[in-house]
Amino acid sequence: MSKGSNLSVNGFAFETEEAYEQAQNELTGIDVVRNRINMRNPQNVLDVYNKLIDKRLCKTPVGYSYLHDLQRYLENNNQISKEEIRPIPIEPIRRKVVKQISGVTAPQKQSDDESYRSKYRSSLFFNLIFCIGIILLLYLSTTGDNINIINYENKLIDRYEQWEQELTQRESAVAEYEKKYNSTP
Repeated sequence: MSKGSNLSVNGFAFETEEAYEQAQNELTGIDVVRNRINMRNPQNVLDVYNKLIDKRLCKTPVGYSYLHDLQRYLENNNQISKEEIRPIPIEPIRRKVVKQISGVTAPQKQSDDESYRSKYRSSLFFNLIFCIGIILLLYLSTTGDNINIINYENKLIDRYEQWEQELTQRESAVAEYEKKYNSTP
């Protein structure tokens, strides 16, 4: 069968031919069981139900649906107690086989781990670079001669003190000059 053809069995659509063929085989087996089972004898139905579960013969939605039908029949029958009816075990879904809704295969765990590790390493590297840059900027701003928000008050006070000293020196120089040349005999 080609990929574009109808891959449905008993109302269930399948994406791969392998799953389709497995469901077809289960349906054939279910038909054989249906023809041989005595549905009027609930104990016989319970025995078949338990054998199907023990041998794990049902692995597709078609088989699970049949098991569920048997389970409902047994639950509705008064001759079988509810405790005797076992739940239907579902096989774990393998990650490689399962496809996401988008149609892309689910990534393997090992490649996920490697991807996260590489992202972690690059993130750690850039964080270290940023931290070193911030420390360098703080060092330069505290030790530099330029006025900035950290040292502006001290720099302004120093500058005004220097101007005041220069002004005092000039005033004393002017006062000496006046004394020297403006003295009256």
